[in-house]
Amino acid sequence: MSEERNNPEVKGDSLSLLVKDKLADDLEIGALEVIQNLISSVKGIKGLNNGIKVTGKKGSKAEK
Repeated sequence: MSEERNNPEVKGDSLSLLVKDKLADDLEIGALEVIQNLISSVKGIKGLNNGIKVTGKKGSKAEK
């Protein structure tokens, strides 16, 4: 199966190509959602860290 993907001379029928394209699209969309969730989670964590730094340290960038 991996040989088919790596070898451009091996041709699949149009149905299997359609299925592969659809699967690739679904995986792409799923990966995008995961990345967006990860980014929003990281932003939330950064916000918490910034809040702790602002209240816990004097002279931080946020207070200047």
